[in-house]
Amino acid sequence: YKCQQVLVKDKGNVTEMWLAEGLGTFMGMGNGGGPFGGGRGRGATTSKWEQALKGVGGFPLRVISRDAASKEVFKMEVTKIEPGPQPDSAFAPPAGYQKFQMPGGMPFGGG
Repeated sequence: YKCQQVLVKDKGNVTEMWLAEGLGTFMGMGNGGGPFGGGRGRGATTSKWEQALKGVGGFPLRVISRDAASKEVFKMEVTKIEPGPQPDSAFAPPAGYQKFQMPGGMPFGGG
């Protein structure tokens, strides 16, 4: 897939994203919805990277975040894409799964 590189710099941290067209939007990126948009349906973007992605679109096939010392603190990379319907079993919690509640009830990515 052809990708567009997007770099987001915030307080010394750098997040590098490679976004592919035609695969949809990843969990509300850039539109204020979903866990990365606050998860509360507020409609307004809040984080620096969300603001940078607003209007860009695309699905991230690679995301690498580095701290101010250039140390990699997060990496996500798509390794396989299978278009079409996926089996329900692909979305079932694994054996031994235990639900985790964020302190104070804050959803992941909220802020």
